[in-house]
Amino acid sequence: QLSFTIQNTGAEACTINAGTSQQLYTITSGDETYWVSVDCQTDPSDTPALLEPGVVVSSTPFGWDRTRSSPETCAATDRPQVPAAGASYHLNVQVAGITAPDSKQFILQ
Repeated sequence: QLSFTIQNTGAEACTINAGTSQQLYTITSGDETYWVSVDCQTDPSDTPALLEPGVVVSSTPFGWDRTRSSPETCAATDRPQVPAAGASYHLNVQVAGITAPDSKQFILQ
């Protein structure tokens, strides 16, 4: 399940568009990009979110099908699975142009 959390570190409340139209998830391993959320995205939406100072807000988690993505393979029903068996990946997240400072590593078994 992929998701993000965001926190307003300022002193005043602010509003951000945290909808799927502003979310970019990228899964990499080494120098290779395996999956990008916008490659086959359909019906992106805008979702204004009020961020109160210091309050952590989480997105709705969604599943990744563990396949490679590219705009050319969106209609394919048999996209290849990415390597597993202990393979290490990194998830990078960007929301409304704000990139998370660190990627999150995960292992596929």
